[in-house]
Amino acid sequence: MVNTEELQRTIAAAQQEVDSWDRRARLSAQSRPAGPKWPATLALWAALVLAVYAERDFVMGWFVPHDSSGTVEQLGEILRHAADDIETYRSHFGRLPEGLPIDFLNGIVSYERDDSVYVLETTYHDKLIRLRSDAAGPGRVEILPR
Repeated sequence: MVNTEELQRTIAAAQQEVDSWDRRARLSAQSRPAGPKWPATLALWAALVLAVYAERDFVMGWFVPHDSSGTVEQLGEILRHAADDIETYRSHFGRLPEGLPIDFLNGIVSYERDDSVYVLETTYHDKLIRLRSDAAGPGRVEILPR
């Protein structure tokens, strides 16, 4: 059989040992000075500066206004080239194509057609760039406010 007195003494000794560990841990935590917080703050600021530097072109776009005239002119050229391809298709097949002949322009340039007239449009920031054809062929590129 189990000796209850011996079991109680063993439990009491274990409890005293746990209590002394707990007391030592509390005293150690109280006597230890809190670590400086500046290394973590410095690391956070360094990471932020590094991220902003890595994306500096994107961030500068928020503060520096873009001169969009060159981009708008290039988009007008793209519309002219697309119109040339549409006119080539029309001269070969006698009708307007169902969609844009240049696949990669889908999603960038809007193409709407009637029996003999078509309209190509795209946008850039606050500008609408439009090329409207007539019976004689492609018209000229118009740049309109959006």
